[in-house]
Amino acid sequence: MGIGNNIKEQRTKLGLTQKDVADKLNVTAQAVSRWENEDVEPSIDTLKQLSSLFNVSLDEFLNNDYTPEKVEPHSEEAVEEIPPAPVTAVSAEPMGVCTSCGKQYPTSQLKTRSRRGKGRHTEGPYCPNCWNAIQTARNIQKDYEAKEHAKKVSFRRILGYVLGLAAFAVLFGISVAMAMNSGDTDWMIVGAVAGVCAYFIIACALLGDNLVTNCFSTIAGFGIKFPGIIFTLDLNGIISFILIKILFGIISFIISGIMLIAACLISGAFAIIYYPYILVISYKHPEDIDFD
Repeated sequence: MGIGNNIKEQRTKLGLTQKDVADKLNVTAQAVSRWENEDVEPSIDTLKQLSSLFNVSLDEFLNNDYTPEKVEPHSEEAVEEIPPAPVTAVSAEPMGVCTSCGKQYPTSQLKTRSRRGKGRHTEGPYCPNCWNAIQTARNIQKDYEAKEHAKKVSFRRILGYVLGLAAFAVLFGISVAMAMNSGDTDWMIVGAVAGVCAYFIIACALLGDNLVTNCFSTIAGFGIKFPGIIFTLDLNGIISFILIKILFGIISFIISGIMLIAACLISGAFAIIYYPYILVISYKHPEDIDFD
């Protein structure tokens, strides 16, 4: 006779229902039913609690071989009858079900994990085997994503070399042509400076959102908000309004051009200092390069 039948037989002898046993062991009635149907086997600690509950030894409970000897009340072998111990509630650890494999485990062995998506949510619980399998799969996914990110960093680093050199060649070529036409060699110096700034700004920008691109966008985006214009609704007032608007537009265009040149020079000078640092990071710690 299996353990499940032993549990059912001992429970029936005491006149207990499955729910009575479940309440005394602090488990669910479904768990008791699964034990008796031998879908799952209770742990050794649970078996000890059951043997105590049914007032039989663990060996007798497992083997179900025990048959008490009939002793005549007045025979020489008669012994004093010891009353059975009262049935008391036995504390036991609650059981839980793994959401992956569907098997029951003590709640202390089950694990959950939090994930971020559209808000934080919890997955699980998982048994130790399923938890290890999930962790292994996550580590494999992380390794794959890290390799793909490193490839992306390498590609953009090389692209920075190519586009930066191309920008330098274009600007320096234009300055050489202007110097040859005007006979002023200072244009070559201007072209060289502009080309160097362009190279480092482009190279830094392609390696992610960094201090150089923030510096450039902040300075280049600087502008002046002109005050409102009050005019009369006659010909002279309308002409004055149009002329002032054109004047404000020219001033705004000049200021934007000056700020753009300033942004190139300042962020270019900063990029010359910053680029070696971010270049080393891209080689040694590509995971720290952020393109978002």
